[in-house]
Amino acid sequence: MAAYWTFAVKVGGDRLASYAAAQANYPAATRQELQAIAAPVLVVSGERDLVLGRGASLAEAIPLGEYLEVAGAGHFDLGRNERAQAEATRFLSRAIGEA
Repeated sequence: MAAYWTFAVKVGGDRLASYAAAQANYPAATRQELQAIAAPVLVVSGERDLVLGRGASLAEAIPLGEYLEVAGAGHFDLGRNERAQAEATRFLSRAIGEA
């Protein structure tokens, strides 16, 4: 969790929002719900993510979904992975610019 908090601060995010999201218990979204998402979504997973697995099919189900798989990374490596941070920052900058 600390890596995600550090990244949230680095990009000007809200650490409490990150904490709240981590504590939440959401049911899995249906394909119909995913197809109704109108906002751009970046799905990031590690090649060795044993917690959530790979997210390519999730990204494909979202109309404006993009997928990034980080080679050699596990689930908990992503928050401190420089490539994942750079791609998330690029994605958010582009999404905010389009808003």
